[in-house]
Amino acid sequence: MTEDGGWCGASVAAHAARRPAAPAILTADEEVGWATFHARVEAMAAALHGGGVCPGAPAALLMRDGAVHLVATFALHRLGVPLLVLDPDDPAALNVVLAARAAAELTIGAAADAAAAPGHFLAFDECPAGDAALPPPPAPEAICLFARSSGTTGGIPKLAAISHRQQIARTLAAQHAMPLGTGDRYFALVSNGFSYGRNSTYRALVTGGAVIFQPPLRSVAGLVAAMRAGGTTWTAVTPHHLRRLLEAAGTEPLLPDVRLLCSTAALTPDERRSVMRRVSPQLFVMYGTNESGILAFAAPPDIRRHPGTVGRPPPGMRAFAVDDDGRPLPAGEVGRLRFADGPFPAGYLGATDGGSSRFAPGWFEPGDIGLVDADGYVFLKGRIDDVVNVGGRKILPADIEVCLRTHPAVVDAVVVALRDRRLGERAVAVAQARAAIAPATLVAFCRARLGPGRAPQAVLVVDAIPVTALGKPDRRAVAALAVARLAAPGDGAPGDGAP
Repeated sequence: MTEDGGWCGASVAAHAARRPAAPAILTADEEVGWATFHARVEAMAAALHGGGVCPGAPAALLMRDGAVHLVATFALHRLGVPLLVLDPDDPAALNVVLAARAAAELTIGAAADAAAAPGHFLAFDECPAGDAALPPPPAPEAICLFARSSGTTGGIPKLAAISHRQQIARTLAAQHAMPLGTGDRYFALVSNGFSYGRNSTYRALVTGGAVIFQPPLRSVAGLVAAMRAGGTTWTAVTPHHLRRLLEAAGTEPLLPDVRLLCSTAALTPDERRSVMRRVSPQLFVMYGTNESGILAFAAPPDIRRHPGTVGRPPPGMRAFAVDDDGRPLPAGEVGRLRFADGPFPAGYLGATDGGSSRFAPGWFEPGDIGLVDADGYVFLKGRIDDVVNVGGRKILPADIEVCLRTHPAVVDAVVVALRDRRLGERAVAVAQARAAIAPATLVAFCRARLGPGRAPQAVLVVDAIPVTALGKPDRRAVAALAVARLAAPGDGAPGDGAP
């Protein structure tokens, strides 16, 4: 682990000097040692600089998985270029808007992705070898990259500028609970096109470990075999990945020596216990946003002690709940979650209010409802925007979702707010079932455990819940599905639980 030089790519040179032959990147085609990786970063930085890439001028990178794209990432960091990562598979119109927001007039990427580039395009795999003198490395407070806003339910994501100092702090935020080092090998299961996957890759490289890239794997058995063969010590996963692993697991852990970092609280306490018993006892849970980095982190002892927690904040950061007027609430009371004293950006680019009230000097609100107990453990209750106001009574979707997931016939559940002429809104639960079950039975199940005031007004049973590319529930798609089902004759009638 190193912070040499104060910029987020300084660790590449440091590890190359200390362990030149040790692997940094492992692919199906090659093993790239630290000295080779560093040499490629310096050579690409020189080529890009000679090709017109200017320090301090924002640029976009069309990100794919693999060694050359990591080389390009750190070459741009070396040049002091504020970096906007774009997905070449995203709609062209989205990339055009994001590039404009970041003032990125130049897009860099593989020649094969040229058609996806907004503005002027430079192919890094066609740049001639450069001998231009490299500028000094960027200062710690220089902009390192632009982070997209998290939790967007629609529209265009916002962007926040992250400095090199902040990126280093975010990268190392979980070292106290999940130490990584030179003996670790990270299996890149989540694509670097996503912030979650990319930040995990940063953690692996900054701490001196190796990153393993494999071609897409078609089966759980293939994934497990590849992880074992590569000597994997940790990987980042989504709840979707963990559920697939659970389906294939037997009585003995599939990956007993692999640390599993999960990015969300979507797993139920029972699922967490099953993962630790049948997949790996080394389950870690992370909660955060693209803008803020890690806000809370739970190690296996935390999960055993409090199966529903997302953990505690990193050292030096504070978490608490506030009421709608911003007044701190006592420990254990549910309110708007707020985090203070973290490596947070000042706000969103172009936001005149500092970022839609999410940011203020010293603190950040991720937009979630939850509580912080007396020991500092954070428990999520849902998004602020997802709270359902039923005739003036606030219903927390997370309470219903957790309740439904404890029913033996339910695989997963998502609660959405739908308009209601009489109540203003009603809470409609969409449940994915593993066995046939009447919706009214699930409504009664919730009422018996939550009480009539906290239970859903309707439950719809579906074969599958729409999810995003990261395996998270797509709440917009779920809401549209619920509207369509309730409008269908004979579906979602009062017998499903509507009052």
